[in-house]
Amino acid sequence: VVPTAPHAIRVGSLELTVFAVRGAAAEAAAVKGARVMDMEAAGVPSASPSLDSNKQGVGQELLRVVSARQWGIAAALLSQVHLMPPEQRKPILSEADGTRRTALRLCVDSQDLERSSWLHGLEQGTLHVVMCTRRPYWWSLRITSVCRRARSFLGEIRIGVPRSRGMAPAAPARPWTAPGSLPQWCECRWSDPQSCTGDLEQFSSSSSTPQRGVGRLKIDGEADLILHLTKPGDEARFGSSKLLNPLPVHLLSVDGTIAGSVASGIFDPATCTRLRCEREACSPSTVAELALSCGADPRALADDGLSPYTAALFGKDPCGLLRDLDSGLQVKMLRGDPVSWAEAGRGRHGAGQMDLVAAPLTRGLL
Repeated sequence: VVPTAPHAIRVGSLELTVFAVRGAAAEAAAVKGARVMDMEAAGVPSASPSLDSNKQGVGQELLRVVSARQWGIAAALLSQVHLMPPEQRKPILSEADGTRRTALRLCVDSQDLERSSWLHGLEQGTLHVVMCTRRPYWWSLRITSVCRRARSFLGEIRIGVPRSRGMAPAAPARPWTAPGSLPQWCECRWSDPQSCTGDLEQFSSSSSTPQRGVGRLKIDGEADLILHLTKPGDEARFGSSKLLNPLPVHLLSVDGTIAGSVASGIFDPATCTRLRCEREACSPSTVAELALSCGADPRALADDGLSPYTAALFGKDPCGLLRDLDSGLQVKMLRGDPVSWAEAGRGRHGAGQMDLVAAPLTRGLL
């Protein structure tokens, strides 16, 4: 889509607005047969918010992915948060769930839990598929939620059928746009969203091949699609033609059948980026370290009377929260020795910190 909507990004203390306009690259692509769509006619939003323009939303999203144990996405979010000024990081890292547990506390509590499958990165993703019928039309799936255990999902399906020429509105003038075989979004009559349920399957790494794919998406009686990861610069099937992956990450493409017809398509770039993050080796310890470096409060009390610091004392320490607390003193504290708790509370570890008072009381150690 050229021109694109402006997109604000933050680089250090600078906020940059990036957008693409018609130029030599667009002209060259049009000559080769690419369809260049008008931004307003295609219904693309005119602007997108910057990361720090919605701090509460970023904090809630961080909590969501940490709760879902999507450590790769959480690490990527925190890497961006780290670029923000310190005073803007605090409200993001202070965001808490219904039990007042912060992202750092959730990292401490999740160390022994199994990591979610990378397929959970498809949550909130959108899949656009071209149906290879006599008259090609669009099939769009929005995945609203993915179940952690069963790997089933809830979503919404919309179908875009091209209007007949007599009913189609006047197309905007595009003298430099090459004709294409696919209908533009604005040229389609779109159905109302239809709720659906489906299943996701992840193929084992030993059996996964470029031809076989990396997974499967299935909606009973509707769709059976194989998931493929297309490398940057490689081609993916898209309708009756092929699409060159323009992204710096793998493009998640699909092919298979929908309602008995051959179909193929791609997921949106944001979903491809999330999957790239989720396929990275990452753990609760990595995310906890990043949260600390961003200024997360290790002494923030939750409703159960524990902070990340005292939760690490009773469980496992993911990122050196207790590095300055004597190991012998830790053993005595866990045994319920009131003198040891008093010593820790008076020392440099607990001066003025309520978590060292609340923890032994809520655990019945004193």
